Amino acid sequence: MVGVAYALNENMKLTLGYRYFAVPDASFSSSAGTSFDSDYASHDVLFGFRYSFGAPKKAAEPMPTPVVEAAPVYEPPPPPPAEIQIPRNFLVFFDFNQSTITQVAQNIINSAADAAQSLAQVKLRLTGHADRAGPTRYNQRLSIRRANAVKAALVRLGVPANDIAIIGKGESEPLVQTADGIREPQNRRVQIVLE
Repeated sequence: MVGVAYALNENMKLTLGYRYFAVPDASFSSSAGTSFDSDYASHDVLFGFRYSFGAPKKAAEPMPTPVVEAAPVYEPPPPPPAEIQIPRNFLVFFDFNQSTITQVAQNIINSAADAAQSLAQVKLRLTGHADRAGPTRYNQRLSIRRANAVKAALVRLGVPANDIAIIGKGESEPLVQTADGIREPQNRRVQIVLE
């Protein structure tokens, strides 16, 4: 079955429908014992008029939408920008029995000068060291020559000479402990500290 309705107004509707009914292979027997076989099918088109008595139903009035004021959203202030960590400690290494600045050493000195110039009111402490090969007094003088070589390189890069202090430790504070007379590359150094 299928059908449609068309509303003329709120009480009256025209209707149109279609119905199909079928009984295949229907068998009948008479009281005399005679059998009948039959198929039955019906196509019906229905036209109608429908009237609804009574007042039309009123549409439910929509509930008023309550006005809800949104609570203010608290947003925390953005975090302060991360401070750029400026290195304050640099190591410059030297060849055996030398106070000459190598290219690798110059790159480290350049970084130290950049860091010093980016900080306000900074003082630099340069501590020269030597390994334990050679006499103690000679190594003391060599450590000072190394520190002075680093200071001269820093001054050429614009660091004020008055902001640089020089200390010579000779072989008294090795980075790597060795026996006397042993050459150790890591002990031949100048430590630059930004204070």
